[in-house]
Amino acid sequence: MEFKYSDRYFEYLRGLHRSLFPLGVGKICAHQNKQHRFYTKSLVEIGVLRSIFYRFDGLKIILGNIEDLLIDPLSLAIWYMADGTLDY
Repeated sequence: MEFKYSDRYFEYLRGLHRSLFPLGVGKICAHQNKQHRFYTKSLVEIGVLRSIFYRFDGLKIILGNIEDLLIDPLSLAIWYMADGTLDY
């Protein structure tokens, strides 16, 4: 999974990087157009989560039991704010 944010949100990206470090992440690298990014390891669990929250056409969906899946308020906030579309 790739996380990519503009320079404006670099500290947020660093926080995500620290939070996901136990899963295995690459270093944060500068990217084009004033962006930074990092990747996680390829994990089956990440693919499962993607299949739960995204339809085949790539649209994020809200499940009726989302409170059972995202039990930590921070995970819910990150899920809500990260729409997966930042790109220049």
